[in-house]
Amino acid sequence: MKGGIRGASIYTLTNFTATPAAVASAMITVAFGIAEQAYQLKMGNVDEQRFIENSEMLCLDASVSALSSFAGQVLIPVPVLGAVVGNNIGTMMYQIAKDNLSFREQKIFEEYVEAVRKVDVSLQEQYQKYIDEMGKDTKLFMELLDRVFAPDIHVVFEGSIDLAKLCGVPVDEILDSKEKTSYFTD
Repeated sequence: MKGGIRGASIYTLTNFTATPAAVASAMITVAFGIAEQAYQLKMGNVDEQRFIENSEMLCLDASVSALSSFAGQVLIPVPVLGAVVGNNIGTMMYQIAKDNLSFREQKIFEEYVEAVRKVDVSLQEQYQKYIDEMGKDTKLFMELLDRVFAPDIHVVFEGSIDLAKLCGVPVDEILDSKEKTSYFTD
């Protein structure tokens, strides 16, 4: 059935729209490829980003195939031979370029992943350091609160002074002597 649809579509394009056979074949190939990708997207086998990337690659592959067939036909004016030779040479050159770019892109990607991993390790170490500091500060704060609310007035007084210092109260404003607290007792 797929072959019948492909053949009828190519026949229609070449005979009723004056589309060269190589271009018609490339267009139909892309249409089937994108339909397959749409099905994969619908089934959840690929995400939207992968669907777009795969569709773009299908279009690029078909374009290279059609252009190289057309160029071969122009350079070698024998009806089928020129298109076949041009297509083979063009797609082979494209595949070599694509493989080299893929290797280079993979290397760039690997370098990027390594850089991200290093940053992740660094951030994890900083995060752990902050967590440890916060744990110490919380423990100190809780100890001071215990002292501030202790039943012994002297422990409360010393605890209040330490808590005020920890909270950043200026030293001259801390009530740390009998003279500074005299207005409470008068």
